[in-house]
Amino acid sequence: MKADAKIYADESKNVDVRTITEALAITEKRIEQSLCSNSRGLSRMTNHLSMSKGKGIRAQVLLNSAMGHDGTVHNDATKAAAAVELLHMATLVHDDVIDNASLRRGMTTLNTEFGNKEAVICGDYLLCLALGMISDFVYEDYAKYAPLLPRMAKTLSKICEGEGRQILEIRNLNLSLLDYFRIISGKTAGLFFLSAYTGAIIGNCDDREIEHLSRFGRYLGMLFQIADDVKDYSQSRAEAKKPVKHDLLQGIVTLPMIFALRKNSLLNPIAARIFNNNETPASLIKEVIGTGAIDDTKKIAERYRQKARKCISRLTNETKKNALMHILEQV
Repeated sequence: MKADAKIYADESKNVDVRTITEALAITEKRIEQSLCSNSRGLSRMTNHLSMSKGKGIRAQVLLNSAMGHDGTVHNDATKAAAAVELLHMATLVHDDVIDNASLRRGMTTLNTEFGNKEAVICGDYLLCLALGMISDFVYEDYAKYAPLLPRMAKTLSKICEGEGRQILEIRNLNLSLLDYFRIISGKTAGLFFLSAYTGAIIGNCDDREIEHLSRFGRYLGMLFQIADDVKDYSQSRAEAKKPVKHDLLQGIVTLPMIFALRKNSLLNPIAARIFNNNETPASLIKEVIGTGAIDDTKKIAERYRQKARKCISRLTNETKKNALMHILEQV
């Protein structure tokens, strides 16, 4: 029997603890099984999504946050990790509809392939799958996992609030740093926070460690989004595996633009013209880069990296510290 097949066979025996390698494999399997919908109306879309899954960084954060001193994680962590990835997938599907995006992870988006209405329904379906998966194991040990449901509900609300705030601020060249950070704290960092927090709860961490891991998750999420904002000014379509210059084309003001406008007010009419007339942003990108705004943005990203690293350093589990540090350095 192959190694991965053995892992899945053992899963049916309700083994309580797993190595990280086993847990990652089982999480992936749970996601695949969830996407194998028997619904005639949804199976084509979920099958399409199954061919374009991401790196699973949120699942990795959750599983490693749940890790014990012996390097193992409880099997419940694989259920939670799969649920978090399904939640993330649902938000991406809805984002693509809102943004009218055509490419995601190197493949056509659901809205392009099947239509907006179908994509919205599929996103809602993924959300239901995730909530069902969480509920199943929460109620098996409600005394331990009770805090997870309200925390998840609050996080989903924050994600929606962040997305809603971003829509309201479209083409707002006066967007403040505070409002920018509020947007990404909700729409991106929230799910990283939830991943780390959930892992800490499943891993029986004490209150102090739960706080450190939760902060790590939020800082990692902020770093992740800021790094993604920089890519909009630097990566090619082939490198990003999605449309580049997307934020600029959508009129979304991100950190590099905020810094550039502060340094050179003459960019304001240029940006306004491009945003309002849907012109190619090539000239604006060149001007933004010329102000040094990308370097300023990278400095902010590095501050969040250092904050995340400080949270990791306060953990007592050396194996967990090394694993989370590895994740951090990949961003």
